[in-house]
Amino acid sequence: MAINRGVLRKNPQMIPEAARIRFEEFWGTADCMIDLYEDEQTLFGPRKVKRQLSGKEVGHVFKKRLEEIFPHCSNPILMSNSKNAPLYCLIFAGHNATGKRIAEEIFIKHERDKE
Repeated sequence: MAINRGVLRKNPQMIPEAARIRFEEFWGTADCMIDLYEDEQTLFGPRKVKRQLSGKEVGHVFKKRLEEIFPHCSNPILMSNSKNAPLYCLIFAGHNATGKRIAEEIFIKHERDKE
């Protein structure tokens, strides 16, 4: 969620240079703009705008990046505070299928307990 709050702006040209560099290092590539921004037609031609993604959808986009490195990645689980505001997505990423299975069991139990 820090990505969503701290870096992703409606207009990517408004991202401070230092924040953009940290974001690209965290994301692992400068291609992150392709995943998170889209072209919008305006009267003056196309411009980049932030995709309307929920916190969980941003988690799925990041999961795709993790899968390039780790063979076993769980689906993201959205963690919220007591007022149900999203805080972050939790994703298991590793080289062990058993670890992924255990993490997913914990995530499913957490989701059931929230209901």
